[in-house]
Amino acid sequence: MDLKEATENVYARFSKYHVEGNLRARSCDCCVTDKAIRQLLSKPLKKLNEDDLGWFMSKAMTTFGNVQDYKHFLPRILELMQYPNSDFIEDFIIYEKLNYSEWETWDVHEIDAIDNYFLALWVDTLKSEDILFSEWQNILEIIEKYVSLEKGLGFWEKHLTRNNILLIVDYVFNDYNSEGKLYEWFSKPIIMSKLQEVYFEIENKDIANRISIIYTILENYKTR
Repeated sequence: MDLKEATENVYARFSKYHVEGNLRARSCDCCVTDKAIRQLLSKPLKKLNEDDLGWFMSKAMTTFGNVQDYKHFLPRILELMQYPNSDFIEDFIIYEKLNYSEWETWDVHEIDAIDNYFLALWVDTLKSEDILFSEWQNILEIIEKYVSLEKGLGFWEKHLTRNNILLIVDYVFNDYNSEGKLYEWFSKPIIMSKLQEVYFEIENKDIANRISIIYTILENYKTR
């Protein structure tokens, strides 16, 4: 399932949820202004932007609306995470609204739709040639938190492009004291071989030197 199909599937699965009754009555008078509610309800769901949804996403279910309200807006929240330089990816991780809502107790079709969406977003990220390191790292964290690292790495192994190999280099360079499943995967023969391949292809000497350093770090990791 590609990202477009996964997005449409999320909309379809959550289409039965609507903002019913008086949202003001389900929101904190101190934390949520009437203006914020009007802005949230001012447009059709698919027309809402980050400014419209930002406050709701940070306060949903605690002081702004309930679980049904959150489910109504969730497809658009997820869709906005696709946009380059979107703050929604990092905010989604920070505010932890899915776990707060106990999403793993939801209908199995809703859970699958979210799971498939995150995996499709991950694959789309892995295929990208211009993804920012910070965005890539955030989506990797989402995969680890809401799907599973093992499943995410399995998809990654099928999409070992030069660009996301260089992202591995940046990751290890900035976090070389880490260990665990991610580093076990980084040091697999298929990844080490791809690092060598990119090293010999790269023309930038500084990047080549960095690849060499990371290769040595991962070699040493394997021998621990």
